Amino acid sequence: MLPFLLLGINLSYTAVSMAASAANYPGAEALLRVNHFYEPYHYRENGGHIYLSNLAAQTGASLFLQEYSQPYLHNDPERSGRAQLIYNKTENLSMSYLLSPDNTFTDLILEERPNLTTEIFRYWDYGGTIQTFDRVSIRKNLLRSPLALIRKPWDLVDIRTRDALWILRRN
Repeated sequence: MLPFLLLGINLSYTAVSMAASAANYPGAEALLRVNHFYEPYHYRENGGHIYLSNLAAQTGASLFLQEYSQPYLHNDPERSGRAQLIYNKTENLSMSYLLSPDNTFTDLILEERPNLTTEIFRYWDYGGTIQTFDRVSIRKNLLRSPLALIRKPWDLVDIRTRDALWILRRN
């Protein structure tokens, strides 16, 4: 009986760890979402200039996800001759510069929450917020009720997330 109990505990811990780690790559999720904006049928002739904040660059926004710039993973003749996207990871750019209408960025992946005022919406569209792993908490009230724990053991652990990245697109 003890080996099965230990195996169950191990599997439960593995499942919680996998769920937490899946939520721990907001940069990858943000870059995938921005790349989706540039599906081939939406591709702009001028290309695009995507700004990646430091947090986005450190949490999964890698060269492998930069789908619309060289080097391509597969030799795709449909992509040749099209404008490239520029993925920019320059650090220490001020929020006022990033949000100004004078820069060349077409998309922003920001780690600092922008103050979404009416003035900003004259130049930028809100593309969404990306969540990241924050912490794991245990619902102690379920420990007091063994019947509820037996019925729904997956409710014992709660994986908490928080806002991490904000996406803006030039309108």
